[in-house]
Amino acid sequence: GFNENLNNPEIYDESMEIQFSSIIKAFHPDIIHVFGTEFPHTLAVAKTFNNPGRILIGLQGIISLCAENYYADLPNKIIHYSTFRDLIKKDNIEKQKEKFDLRGKHEIEALKLVRNITGRTEFDKQAAASINPDANYYSMNETMRSPFYSDKWELAYCRKHRIFFSQADYPLKGLHYLLQALPKILLHYPDTEVVVAGKSIVKSRTLKDRIKIGGYGKYLRSYINEWELGLRIEFLGKLSAEEMKEQYLLCHTYVCASSL
Repeated sequence: GFNENLNNPEIYDESMEIQFSSIIKAFHPDIIHVFGTEFPHTLAVAKTFNNPGRILIGLQGIISLCAENYYADLPNKIIHYSTFRDLIKKDNIEKQKEKFDLRGKHEIEALKLVRNITGRTEFDKQAAASINPDANYYSMNETMRSPFYSDKWELAYCRKHRIFFSQADYPLKGLHYLLQALPKILLHYPDTEVVVAGKSIVKSRTLKDRIKIGGYGKYLRSYINEWELGLRIEFLGKLSAEEMKEQYLLCHTYVCASSL
């Protein structure tokens, strides 16, 4: 195994190179397959294993492009605004983007050091080619967890006018786009409801909630209050694979509003 600070993935720790050098020396791998470019261990492996033709990096998200699109059309005053939580953690939207920028640089450096990349979409393929045109690209759809291979969505059994949003933790996911559209949707479908997987980033019922809320959550909260959308939106908390599947089956519409 190896040690990595997952709480600060923007920090590149050179000591990981020593760890991987020891692992590689002991194990003598023929091929190393790295899943994702989100964390700095990918770069550490690419720098340590001196055989770029025998490293395979699988793309899960293009961090450098996430960084470029992180602000997601938010107003400047929101980008630079800090709540109490943001000041303490030095983690407002502007700082979050800076961290993604650093992670993106590590990603680009790692992808340039290898000769084999896998992905699932044309988007992945084009992104990989723009970073390392000399690398071999392989299409590889990954197996999902078993619950997603049973049952089938049917209009007759879904909840009419129920919108499912699968993640909204940070601006890139684009929940604010849906909130901006929701008043217009409600004019035509007044019984519309929006359910969001994951923890509520807009919760402000208690003093603790108000202390912990971040700038993006506060922006969403203000929009919800302005348009009186509170009764139309529910955050479901962390869901299992089976629970996620049930939400897909229940909803009338699934929305992916990512700015990317």
